[in-house]
Amino acid sequence: GVVSRWPIVDSGSWDDTTIGDRGFAWARINIPGDKNLWVVSVHLKASDASADLTQRQSQARQLVSYIQANVPADDYLLLGGDFNTYSTSESCLTTLSALLTTAAPYPVDQAGDADTNASRGEHYDWVLAESELDGLETPVKIGSLSFANGLVFDSRVFSPLSSVSPVLSTDSGVTGMQHMAVVRAFAVPALELLTVTASSGNPTLVPNANIVVSGSGVSRTVTVTPVANQTGTATITVTGRDGVSTASDTFVVTVNPVTPAESTYANWSGGAVLDSVGLSKYAIGGASSLTANDGVKPTTALTGGFLVITAIVRTDNSSLTVVGQAVTDLASYASGTGVTTVNGVETTDQVGVPTGHKRKTFSVAQGSDAKNFIRLSASLSLSGINTTVSAARDSGGATFLQVTGATAGATSGGAATSAKRTVYYYASDTTSSPTYTGGAWPYVVVQGQLSAGAEVTATLTKNSSGVLLVSGRPAYQYIGNSSSSTANAVSGTWPAMRADGTKTTIGPSGSLQ
Repeated sequence: GVVSRWPIVDSGSWDDTTIGDRGFAWARINIPGDKNLWVVSVHLKASDASADLTQRQSQARQLVSYIQANVPADDYLLLGGDFNTYSTSESCLTTLSALLTTAAPYPVDQAGDADTNASRGEHYDWVLAESELDGLETPVKIGSLSFANGLVFDSRVFSPLSSVSPVLSTDSGVTGMQHMAVVRAFAVPALELLTVTASSGNPTLVPNANIVVSGSGVSRTVTVTPVANQTGTATITVTGRDGVSTASDTFVVTVNPVTPAESTYANWSGGAVLDSVGLSKYAIGGASSLTANDGVKPTTALTGGFLVITAIVRTDNSSLTVVGQAVTDLASYASGTGVTTVNGVETTDQVGVPTGHKRKTFSVAQGSDAKNFIRLSASLSLSGINTTVSAARDSGGATFLQVTGATAGATSGGAATSAKRTVYYYASDTTSSPTYTGGAWPYVVVQGQLSAGAEVTATLTKNSSGVLLVSGRPAYQYIGNSSSSTANAVSGTWPAMRADGTKTTIGPSGSLQ
């Protein structure tokens, strides 16, 4: 027979015409998912006599015919019962292998025995699945035990019996007992029933409302947004339920204090030169770095007579200002006259907004004007100590790069100054790491924001130690340059840098201006 916790939507018995007292009981079960499960209960002719071997082969052939005629190829199929087989290579199993997987590995007991009769000497009993379902086999779990390929249950060898209470050790050996139970498990996808939820163990740091589960099927994303200005740890518990079983796992979110350096453009951009493209990405959208694509574009709307821009803006840098600018004539943006400043208003929805940012709206009334416009403007004050690369010229018009605001103090090349000085390459450097050591050629270490003068077209970055890189090579000062007007150390070993980053071994004509 067939017993199911899921609805049996159709059932019956296919007549076994090869023998007078047998039939194949079947049931079509509406399991979760887009496929039905067909289960057929069988009882083939016993004994190992030649005639009975032939009889089981005939029954198997008829069973295959019934399945092919009645079971849709896309549905799942299981056969179970007493096959009375004396060998795992019997012809009836070969016949059934056209539709079902009959190859090892087979279910075994804890002693490794796959035989299923009372004396545990013959392999009578089977649970066979068609190939797709067989590929979904999952370990049978009983208590803390797990059986990778299923289980032949014999109470005389199973341990601990407390896992299957009230079963007694003698139950499988009672008078008249002929067979052991064969158990297999299959993990059938039922994604429409899968629900995933998450909760926080520290709602002060991460409220449950700040944990968003998105996606569908087996691809889910958990987005966690800590509360602003909070630090600490929170254990996040993620729970999945498929209508039958429940599974949970945890991970820990650690929120560390944000140091002032972490909110500077230079740190965020990896030392890239400040320009309008980098500033807009830094200030608006919440991108995690200059090269990341995780920023969110602002949205625009005309709502209730107001022009509205909604954007994620950076709020953790006191030197940064992001405002709206409203005009009635686009020419006003260029002239700077007739521009109305519009401050942003935080929205109630801050889900998914990165730490150090806020989602804000910038709006202006459409009013009675024939035209009205609004845009976002970001500005970054470079007041304080910052590093600037500029170009000086000699009397012949040749350019020489100079740096102002480098980190003053000892380096492995000597003692640097923050005053404006000419910068040099070291011919032996082949990577972004400076190789000179001594006292005459200090490294140029960037501090604060890194920016470039209008004439500078060289590629300016910094390495992981903060050393200024011009076109990828480390920059040095020379302690013999007493002012910004000199570049008196130009040589083959120490070429100077032009405005475009190229090297020159020709010193300046006269003083630099």
